[in-house]
Amino acid sequence: MKGTETETIGADELGPLNAAHASPVARMFASPNSAVGKVATYQEARAAALGLADPTAQTAALDAAVDELEAGFGLTLTTAQIDELNAILDSR
Repeated sequence: MKGTETETIGADELGPLNAAHASPVARMFASPNSAVGKVATYQEARAAALGLADPTAQTAALDAAVDELEAGFGLTLTTAQIDELNAILDSR
């Protein structure tokens, strides 16, 4: 990420990703620049990626979704944080 400062939140924290706990309706109507909106955008990109049949394209699209999420929040996320975020989104 050229010219963009990022920070790292603790591996056991979700920080602003806790916005994933918002209801599906809240995510649907959230401002795209809000934490809830950024999580909703990630959720949509992830769903589209998971719908791809080509495993290579799917992996690339999932990586791009995570990259966009990290850029949106200015964070570097661990695999555990992404897994936890995905689990929250999948359970709602």
